[in-house]
Amino acid sequence: MNPYINHFHQIKRECPDLRLERLLSTASKFGNPDRMRAFNLPLIRTCSAPDAGIATPSCQSVCYSRKMAEGRPAVFHRAELNWSIVHRPDFRQVMTGAIHEAGLQIIRLHGFGDYFSSAYVEDWHIVTALCPTVEFLSYTRAWRRPDILPALEAFGARPNVHLHYSADVDTKYPTSGSVAWLSTKDVDVPPDKCTVGFRSHIARKFIPLKQLGNTTVCPHENGMTHYPPACTECRICLKN
Repeated sequence: MNPYINHFHQIKRECPDLRLERLLSTASKFGNPDRMRAFNLPLIRTCSAPDAGIATPSCQSVCYSRKMAEGRPAVFHRAELNWSIVHRPDFRQVMTGAIHEAGLQIIRLHGFGDYFSSAYVEDWHIVTALCPTVEFLSYTRAWRRPDILPALEAFGARPNVHLHYSADVDTKYPTSGSVAWLSTKDVDVPPDKCTVGFRSHIARKFIPLKQLGNTTVCPHENGMTHYPPACTECRICLKN
């Protein structure tokens, strides 16, 4: 049997409190859970930590993840368990085993949470190399951290990684890489074409909009697509 799967099973038996069978989370937006799942981390320990230097006033004002974590204790608890797992010395092996066993096609890194150190980015660099047939989708504001950016640039260059730098009116526009733009108001148009645009729930509730300037809005947020495709079918964010 695959040695990574063996190790995953061993740790699952030895550490039942980690609930490794639920390490990778599902979401209705993703579509088939046998094809795509997510790995999340706590907001307060990563992107919204006071000294993180990652979150902005704009993203915090409309953060769906914060509302989800507050309203769904099980989601918060899963993220806390994941926080303990990423600090294990065998994190790379455990995660690789979980992905191999699940037979997934796409992993969404950090539906909430973010990269908190260059060493953690390098962990994922290794995991993605050990899972070459799996695609990894991620949005990050950690590009604003000079101590993390070089590791992100190397990580984003991997052929099976789709890494997008999240930006808004409070950030400088990234000078390189793919950009995902967050608009809290529809007048917040990106200064250049981005890979994808996201709108706050307040904006999309009242005004249908498929474009922010010349950037395509995620079909789940444009207020016009009545039956938006699953992420596995849409693939706007999964194009190299």
